[in-house]
Amino acid sequence: DMPTLDTIAGLVTIAGQPFNVADGAAFTLTGDTVHSDINNDGVLLLRDNSSTLNGLVTNTGTFSLESYINANVFVTINSLFTNQGLITFDNVYDAGARNETLIAVGGLANEGTVRSMQSAGGGTQRIDGDFVNASGGVLDVDHTLTIRGINIDLSSGTVDVASGQELLLQ
Repeated sequence: DMPTLDTIAGLVTIAGQPFNVADGAAFTLTGDTVHSDINNDGVLLLRDNSSTLNGLVTNTGTFSLESYINANVFVTINSLFTNQGLITFDNVYDAGARNETLIAVGGLANEGTVRSMQSAGGGTQRIDGDFVNASGGVLDVDHTLTIRGINIDLSSGTVDVASGQELLLQ
């Protein structure tokens, strides 16, 4: 089993040196604030409520926004977010429509995979902020995804939209 740390009630504030989630480890944020840079090589799970990440975020592992227990997920990243791994948006709570929103104030540079999906209930999935799908980047839309930003660049990489789903650019 992988080592796991869950902040549960959203009472944790992390500051100081870069915060590293090692390969093979998992860390869950539930309405928390991180003031340092984040290097994620493992699993960083953002569940229910609003979390704020104030440093640079580099993902080479799995970065997952997940509506889990009857709540929406809003994650604000106030610096550049570079994805070289996997970002997922998922509602695993089957009792209703929940929303997963990533607010990328500093923009999102995707060199890995961004995947929208619905394991259970309905809801909306959205990225707010500039978005660049770089060479080698994959945007995999298995549930309708909205990207709202001034600069949205999908000219490189791969964009795959499942039958019956939509990629909405606003």
